[in-house]
Amino acid sequence: MWGGYVDAIKKGEIAPSAKPEIIKQSGSSMMVSGNWTFGQVAAQFATERTIDLAREHGIAVTGLVQVHHIGRLGHYPEMAARAGMISMVWAGGYGEVKPAATPYGDRERWLHTNPISMGFPSGGETPTMFDFATTTISGVKVDNARRRGEPLPAGCIVDSDGRPTTD
Repeated sequence: MWGGYVDAIKKGEIAPSAKPEIIKQSGSSMMVSGNWTFGQVAAQFATERTIDLAREHGIAVTGLVQVHHIGRLGHYPEMAARAGMISMVWAGGYGEVKPAATPYGDRERWLHTNPISMGFPSGGETPTMFDFATTTISGVKVDNARRRGEPLPAGCIVDSDGRPTTD
């Protein structure tokens, strides 16, 4: 994955020195632009501001745009749950540029993983949370298996003709 970030910087897809900012706010909702900095930086900024907004209004909704890969989605609902809040995070739109997932029965990629994550305070140190995607496994696991020359579990990927494969 790190090589992907370096390549994205070289291509101008990530602006490492850019700062995220709130571009619109109305009551308990806001829009944050990542200004194409690292996605983790932008998502952290948006989550922290959303927690503040929810404390003020009792509820908050935030959209995050102009952002690169934000890492493990579950990190952000965990932040909110540790702050005593229920949260839901959806990510999408990546498939417009570089689809990664093949819908069942198809052979071409035209979707992305579209991850969804939810976090709930549990009253204890560890929040209750869910973090899942619409693919069987993550792309990183596919890349790692390819790099190591190892097969993937059956049912995870399809070949160029849409047939199940482990390679």
